[in-house]
Amino acid sequence: MKKIYTEVLSEKGWYKERKYDYKLLVLFLVCILTISLLSINSFSRYTTKSNTKLRTNVADFDYTINANRSKKLNIDLNETIINDYYSKKVIPGSFGKIVFNLDFISTDVDIKYIINPIRIDVPNNIKLYSDDTLTNEIDTKEGIVLKNSYKEEFIYWKWIYKDDPESNENDNLYQNKNISIDFDIDIEQNIK
Repeated sequence: MKKIYTEVLSEKGWYKERKYDYKLLVLFLVCILTISLLSINSFSRYTTKSNTKLRTNVADFDYTINANRSKKLNIDLNETIINDYYSKKVIPGSFGKIVFNLDFISTDVDIKYIINPIRIDVPNNIKLYSDDTLTNEIDTKEGIVLKNSYKEEFIYWKWIYKDDPESNENDNLYQNKNISIDFDIDIEQNIK
């Protein structure tokens, strides 16, 4: 914009009076208004909304373990005894079989599982095995269940009888107690 200055004498002294060229101001405002109107059209083109809907089908992931929906199980060893020499009492020398019924009939993906025993308040001499000959001692047991299927998994246990002072002291802590083992079962989709 073109400014025009004229000097004016007032009571306070000389000062410059500004006068503006209004033709340039009007031209500037017309340009801004034109640009604004043109940009509204382009913005509306880029900000339109789509009303399409996306539908997805998610695979079913539904299971039960020993007829429970929980991944944490408490197994009473009295209910799993194989040798009934002592009238269903868990004592040093007894052994048993724990059955895990892994029901993944309603699952559309293959499943990887890990059975983790949580050894809290269990005699030191109770050992867990993967086989019925009680030779392969284990800390965890893992496997895969195919989609839409059922599997029985077994963990065998034995309370080893040892006649030494340390074992006897630990075994005596569990006299007249019901002994159970907690299991935490990790389940995840098996990705090939």
